Amino acid sequence: MSRVSWPATLQLIADALGDAEALRLAAAYGGRKLFVPLSLPPGHALERELGRELAEAVVRLLGPGHVEIPLGPLAGVRQRAIALARAVLEGGSANQIAARTGYHIRSVHRARAALRRTGEDDGQPGLFD
Repeated sequence: MSRVSWPATLQLIADALGDAEALRLAAAYGGRKLFVPLSLPPGHALERELGRELAEAVVRLLGPGHVEIPLGPLAGVRQRAIALARAVLEGGSANQIAARTGYHIRSVHRARAALRRTGEDDGQPGLFD
């Protein structure tokens, strides 16, 4: 994967910590503003999400203050996943959805199953029940 098109913040993180760690940070916080503390207190959200070692490295590299974490190469992945979910909700055969979204038919079936699971009856009355 080429980092040439990555946003500057992700390139900085990748140069200092490695590509995998930069992508891990983007997956956890991409597209959001992250508050980086002056020092990392035990149990901080960064530590819970990234582990102590990587969280401390992020604090040293980016902190303190608010930092916007770009999605970088993950932006396209999220957009495609959203498009798949929308297509499944709009309906059509698995083949039609696969053709419209560029996903494999098995991915369409998995997306349908996941959406079905999230919509299962939890025993709570609906808003208009």
